[in-house]
Amino acid sequence: MKSGDHFDFCNRILLSIQTTPKSVKEISAETKIRITTVYKMMSILEKNNLVLVTGVFHKYGRCRLFQCNGSFKSAHIILHNLF
Repeated sequence: MKSGDHFDFCNRILLSIQTTPKSVKEISAETKIRITTVYKMMSILEKNNLVLVTGVFHKYGRCRLFQCNGSFKSAHIILHNLF
């Protein structure tokens, strides 16, 4: 995967979680990005403090929800510098 792909995937993910926290499965379905790729990109975004992570419990177990940390514009600038 090229760094341009990383930038595109991260950008699409951040747009998806800009206002509403979502699970990896929801992000994958909405963005049409493979779930394994979403997990990889979430790791990058999390390491760079670009997402807020919360955990919720339901009858099937624990689920992590992700939301954009701050404005999309500032996250986009940080992403541009990363890739």
